[in-house]
Amino acid sequence: NLMPKHSIYTCLLSPEAQAIMGQVHENTKPALAMLQSEGFAISDLIDIFDGGPVVQCPRDDINAVRRCHERLVSTKTLDGTSPNDESSIVSSHGDSFRACLATIRFDGDDSVMLSSSDAAALRVEAGQKVRCMSLYPQDA
Repeated sequence: NLMPKHSIYTCLLSPEAQAIMGQVHENTKPALAMLQSEGFAISDLIDIFDGGPVVQCPRDDINAVRRCHERLVSTKTLDGTSPNDESSIVSSHGDSFRACLATIRFDGDDSVMLSSSDAAALRVEAGQKVRCMSLYPQDA
C-alpha cells in the first residue's frame, strides 16, 4: 500500500515546502492547460505523490466525452475522394478494441465514411459501430 499510514501535518513542513504545495511544475503547465480546456478544474486536494494539484471533472462534463459520437461505418469509403479536414480519433467496439487517428466524412446523421486502410486498421466493416471524437473542441 502506497498511502501514508499516518496524517501528514503540513504545518510542520518548511515554509518553502508549504509554498509549493498544490503548485504545478513549469514543465507540466501545458498538460494542466490541456486538462482545463477539457473541463477539468483544480480541486482543493493535493496529490500525495508529487505535491501538485488534483484536477477533477465529472465524466459527462469532459469536453472529449461530449464530442464523442457513435456512428455506423458507411458502405461508402473515402478512397479516391478528397475528404474534408475532419481529423478524428476513431475506435472500434467489442473485445478487440482498436483506435486510430483518421480523416473522416460524415455520411448522413448516423454513418461515417473511412478510408479502406483505416477501416482495416480498426478491423471494422460497413454497418459496424465505431466511436468518433473530433480532436479539437472547436470541431465539436
